[in-house]
Amino acid sequence: AMQRFRYQQPSWILHVVVLIIAQSPWIVRSRKVRLTYINGIATHMSHMEDGEKEITSIFGEPCMFCYNPTSQTHYEDVVGWLGDITQAGTQKLGRITDEVNSLVHHLKDAVNRVGKRGVVVHIAHSQGALITSLACKQLTPQELSRMEVLSFGGAAVLRTTLET
Repeated sequence: AMQRFRYQQPSWILHVVVLIIAQSPWIVRSRKVRLTYINGIATHMSHMEDGEKEITSIFGEPCMFCYNPTSQTHYEDVVGWLGDITQAGTQKLGRITDEVNSLVHHLKDAVNRVGKRGVVVHIAHSQGALITSLACKQLTPQELSRMEVLSFGGAAVLRTTLET
């Protein structure tokens, strides 16, 4: 018998990554900070709300998420999972989707809220890193200079430096 696909993102992964980020030296508490988060595939709204609470409790700052909706109706929905993978594949080819445009708006709003001396700390997981990569290409250099982007399990490289 064929085994059914089952994906469940362990909550401890998000917890560990956020704990590491919270200890990073570039988080300066005297600056106005806005935390944002975008998810990858197979993530339902309840997962986002849980992640938002977790990030908020660890950083001590409110976290605002930008929801990347899943096509999956439940964990064993292979057709929905294939829809998510197909969408990510088209984004990998550079296709700008509604999710990318939504994140552009979300990040611009966050940058405006922190002002010129603040920082937006944006956390992206899996497909969220790919969406973030496409969204950042639509931001101005001034907007990007007020952002720190952290990704894990990413489907795209966000910045290439001499070290990477």
